[in-house]
Amino acid sequence: MKRVVFYSAGPDIGGCGIALKRAFDKYAPDWEARAICRQKVYLDYETDLFWPLGYHTHQRREVIRLLRDADVLHVMDNERGLQASAPYLRGKTLVLHHLGSHFRNHERAVSQVARRYGAIEVTDSVDLIRPHVGFMPVPADFTALAKLRKEQYRPSHRVRIAHAPTHRPIKSTQHIIQAVEELSKRYPIDFDLIERVGNRECLERKARADIFVDQLLLGFGVNVIESWAMGIPVVSGWGDPEHEGRSLELFGQLPWASATPQTLVSVLEHLVTSPEWRAELGARGHRHGMEWHSEPAVVRRTIDLYESAQEQAA
Repeated sequence: MKRVVFYSAGPDIGGCGIALKRAFDKYAPDWEARAICRQKVYLDYETDLFWPLGYHTHQRREVIRLLRDADVLHVMDNERGLQASAPYLRGKTLVLHHLGSHFRNHERAVSQVARRYGAIEVTDSVDLIRPHVGFMPVPADFTALAKLRKEQYRPSHRVRIAHAPTHRPIKSTQHIIQAVEELSKRYPIDFDLIERVGNRECLERKARADIFVDQLLLGFGVNVIESWAMGIPVVSGWGDPEHEGRSLELFGQLPWASATPQTLVSVLEHLVTSPEWRAELGARGHRHGMEWHSEPAVVRRTIDLYESAQEQAA
């Protein structure tokens, strides 16, 4: 039995650590997976081992045991997880998984720490891919999310558009609000701006949407993956042609309606007025998501990464 620890030195960004642990529990019978999280946020993701910042004897002993016995330490988002685990890193496969703003804001310092400890750097964000940072998707439970969609969605003559920003400027929220307000003057639209609510409520409200608008700058993240899992048509876009080109190399044309601040109104209008296009785009997104982001697909890729690193170290 091999052991992997997914370690979030702060909050579990996007619930990615616990999502990987759950996926390994289901689809990696030869692995024991644990997820450590050190801070909780309003999104209230499920936790495995919550070790609050500060000195807590019981949790600390359990964490030390897990770090000592692990074959793989997979640190989520923040290099502090490597630094805090320094006494227990010898002989382990180390992965530093970049999830967003922290790496964007501190790239050089973060990669210096990764090199110091010999950690492999990966990311689930296409804009963060570098020559030394590979792409590693995060998983979603497509079965559970499809079930939630079936339970929550009720077709209506009104078109429900949802948007769930955690950071309005990054998510282009003001452009999205303005576009929906303009279209609402001509079409029966309900807009659900999902903010500052727990993960469960966010998913339930998202599942009721006819269209999900994610962002216009950075392509896709967990919101888009969850929408693909539920078969919801997605609107998103790239603010940087280099990132868009990188995405095309990886995936080909992504199954969403691509938009910019200038084209968003016309893109949304096409979706609002065409149930057939919404159904086709939702189905295409579901197929793509199953290939790249379903739990068994991500577990296979993740284990391949670990085994490749172990072979190179042997």
